[in-house]
Amino acid sequence: IVQGTSLAHSWDGQVDSPSIVATPNAWIVGLSQDPSFLQYLAGLDPRTGETLWTYEIDRGGCGIDVVDGVIACLTTQSRVDEFGFASEPFMLARIDAATGAVTESPTTLTSLTSLYHRPEGLLVVGAVGEGAPHAALSLLAPDGSSIWTADIGAAAGAELMFTSYSATGEPTSKDVMDRVRWRDLDGGTAMLWSQPGAMLINLASGPIGGVIDCSRATPAGDALYCMTFDAADASLTTVQRYDRAGVLQWSTPGLRLAYPADSSPARPAALRGNDLIALDLTTGMPGEVLHSFETTGADASSDTVWVEVFGDAARAVVVGKEVDAVALAEGVDEVAWTLPVNRENVWGVMLFADLTVLHMSSEIVGLDSVTGEELWSRAALDGVVDTVAAGDAVPADTGAG
Repeated sequence: IVQGTSLAHSWDGQVDSPSIVATPNAWIVGLSQDPSFLQYLAGLDPRTGETLWTYEIDRGGCGIDVVDGVIACLTTQSRVDEFGFASEPFMLARIDAATGAVTESPTTLTSLTSLYHRPEGLLVVGAVGEGAPHAALSLLAPDGSSIWTADIGAAAGAELMFTSYSATGEPTSKDVMDRVRWRDLDGGTAMLWSQPGAMLINLASGPIGGVIDCSRATPAGDALYCMTFDAADASLTTVQRYDRAGVLQWSTPGLRLAYPADSSPARPAALRGNDLIALDLTTGMPGEVLHSFETTGADASSDTVWVEVFGDAARAVVVGKEVDAVALAEGVDEVAWTLPVNRENVWGVMLFADLTVLHMSSEIVGLDSVTGEELWSRAALDGVVDTVAAGDAVPADTGAG
C-alpha cells in the first residue's frame, strides 16, 4: 500500500484502538514506518483489496469513528517538540471515506494527545504549558473552530487521570495520561478515561463534575460502572454505578468487573471470585452464578483468573484467560454458549449478526453467534486482527505494507 509501512497500533491516542475500520465502500487502514504512531491512511476496495486512495498524516492522528461518511484527522507538517507541542497549529482534515477527497481547515490547537470523532464534533485532548494535572479538552466544529474548551485540571480529582509510569510500567520523566480510552453514554454524553480516572463530558457544553475514581470503567446506556480497590487491602473490591451527571447511584462490595477490552465497547460483566455472576444494573443486586472459571489456567502467582469482556452494548463474550470463553445472550445475563480455550490466549473478539470470531494464539475461529458451533477456522497469522466487513475473510498485518 505504502512501501516500508505496516499497520499503526493506534490512530487516535487510545490504547489498542483498531488499525482497520470497515465501511461499506472502503476498508480504511492506518499505516506507519513506526507502528507507535500514525503516518498514513489508505482506503482499500473491500472486494478486491485495491488501494482506492491514500492520505499522509505526517504528524497527528485521526478518529477511528466514521461519521456521516467522513474521517476526521488533525495533522501538521511542523516540528513537534519532546513535550508534544507543534511549532504551528494543527490542520483539521476531513476525509471522505469512500473517495479520499479531503477538506482542510485551520485550528488553533498546537498539542494532541488523543481525539474522538462524534456527530457533535471532534473531541481533542492536548497538553498545556502547566503540565499535569492540566490538559486542554476541546470540541472542534467541522470548520476547525472550537465549540468549547476546558481545562481538565480545573476538575476535582484531575490528578487521577495522570500517572508517572508508562503503560509498560516504566517510570516517566513527567506525569502522563495512561491507557486513554473514549466511550459513549446515552444522552449526548461521552467518557474520557485515563487509568484510573473517568471524566464525563456533555458534548454540548463540556466536562460534568469532577473526575471519578473508576478502575475498569465500563459505560452502558445512561450509566457508568466502576470498580474501586479498598485502600487498606487491594484484594477487596467494590463495583459502583454513576449516572450521567456523575452521581453515585449504588455501591456493591465484594464484586469486581471483568476488564473491558480496550478494543471494544463491551457491556459490564460482574465477578465474585472466579464466578461470573448476573448483576441487576439498576439496583446493584448480585444474582445467580452464570459460569465458574477454573483456576487451572490462571497465572501461577495468583488464584484469581484474569477475566476480560469483549463485545458491545447488547452482546458480550467474557473470556477467562487460558480457561473459557463465555458468550452472553443479547441484552441479558444468560449464557448462550461456552467454549474451552485450553490455555490459549484470546487476543480479540469480533461480533456480527450471525458470526462471532475469536482471534486466539494459534488460530482464528468463526462460531455461530447463537449456538457457539464452529463454522470455520484458520491458522493465526503474525500481526493485528481488527475488523471484518462480512464472510470469513479476516484481515491480518503481514508486515508487507
